[in-house]
Amino acid sequence: MKPKVFRDIQKMIFDIEARKGDIQATILELERGSVESARELLLKYADRYSLGSHDALIGGSLVVARKTKGLDLTLVTSDKGLKAALKDESIPFYDPVMP
Repeated sequence: MKPKVFRDIQKMIFDIEARKGDIQATILELERGSVESARELLLKYADRYSLGSHDALIGGSLVVARKTKGLDLTLVTSDKGLKAALKDESIPFYDPVMP
C-alpha cells in the first residue's frame, strides 16, 4: 500500500471515530455479556454459516449494546456468514459493497 493511501485511510478512520462527516461510528466496549452473546451466536450459526469467532464477537457486542444500552446501531459488514447470522437474529446491517 502506498504511504499516501495508508495516511488517507488512517484519516478516514479517525474522522469516522470522531463522528466527523457522513460516516460516523460508535466504538463499543467489550463487555462480559458480549462474550456470552458471541458464544451463543457461534453455537447457533457456526455450523450453518461461515461464522468465525471474531465475527461472532463483533455481533455479540452489537447485540449487548442494543439490549443493555438501547442503542439503535447498524453493523457495517460485507461478511456473508456474519450477515446471514445477523439477518436470522433480526439485527440491522449495512453492506457497503451491495447497492
